[in-house]
Amino acid sequence: MHCSFVRLVYKANMTHKKPRKVGYGYNRSRKDFSHMDLDCLSSGAQIIIIDAPGTKRQGLESLIDPVAVTNGDVISICEKSDLGNGAKAPSIMARYADLGGKFVVSPPPNREKTDKRLTKSHPNRWAACLCWWGPMDAGDKLDSMQVILGQRIVRGQGNRFCGGSHNPPQGTRDQIKAECSAQNT
Repeated sequence: MHCSFVRLVYKANMTHKKPRKVGYGYNRSRKDFSHMDLDCLSSGAQIIIIDAPGTKRQGLESLIDPVAVTNGDVISICEKSDLGNGAKAPSIMARYADLGGKFVVSPPPNREKTDKRLTKSHPNRWAACLCWWGPMDAGDKLDSMQVILGQRIVRGQGNRFCGGSHNPPQGTRDQIKAECSAQNT
C-alpha cells in the first residue's frame, strides 16, 4: 500500500470530529490487526496503516499530524517497537497524547513462535534432512520438515539442522546418517 495514498484517505476521513480507531504497524501483516476493534471505511475495510522499512514511517507521521488528530483518537499498535526504537516510541506517544489521542498496545493473539530448541538428537532428523536435501522448492521442503518434526521451523533452522539444502558440506549426509543410526540402536 502506497503511503501517500493512505495519508490522503486517512486525512479525507478526518474531516468530521468523531474520534477514530485505526491500526498502525511497521513491517507487519494485515493479519496482525484482525483481533482489533477498528473503524472501517465505507467499503467495510478496516483502517490500517502499515509502513514498510523504506518509507521512513510516513504513515505514522500522517497519523500524528496535528491537522488530522481529533480529541479522543485511538491508534492501536501491536508493539511499542512499531513506533520506533529507544526513546523514540515514548516521545511519539507523548506527542500524540498532547494532541488528544492515545495509543493502545494490543499484541496479536496466539502468535506462533518458532521453537528454537530443535536439537540434533531429534528422533526424526534423518527423515527431515532427506526432505531438506530433496529436489523440492524451499517452501515445500519446510512444510515437509514441519510435518515430520511436528513443529514450525524456518529456513535458518533447516540449514543448522541438516547443513545446506543444495550443497551440504562434504560428509554431512554420512555423519547425520551415522548419528541417527546410533540413536536408533
